[in-house]
Amino acid sequence: MRWARLLGISLLIVGGALIGASVATGEGKVSLIVVVPVFWATGALGFLGIGALFLGFAVLLFFGPWFQIVPSETPSASTPPPGEPDTTGAKSASPRYGGLIVVGPFPVAFGTDRQLTMWMLVIGIVIAAAFVMFTLLYLVNQVWFPSP
Repeated sequence: MRWARLLGISLLIVGGALIGASVATGEGKVSLIVVVPVFWATGALGFLGIGALFLGFAVLLFFGPWFQIVPSETPSASTPPPGEPDTTGAKSASPRYGGLIVVGPFPVAFGTDRQLTMWMLVIGIVIAAAFVMFTLLYLVNQVWFPSP
């Protein structure tokens, strides 16, 4: 299933590049409505870019890591039978989950443990800083090079 992940990520990158080429050649336009980026195009590059993005998302969705077959656990010599207490002192690893919601420039992080939540918050702050930086660059560009 590693090939599916690589294919999905490659399609996302190719789709983004095709959309960028569409905007650069004037076939496509990008605007920001509230906080949602909107793209529309009149040429083949934009159509192919959107198609590659959708196909990349579909490949990652249907062949992603959450659909992998996990082998069932077989009891080994190191694990005690179900009726006996664990005397090895090793903690069983519980799954760790975390997420990030970015509303405009404001990140909201959550997770099952403190360390994971802090990493999500750091990623959210980086995304928010990039959002503010690109907005300021856009405004400076509009002041220096006003459109007629």
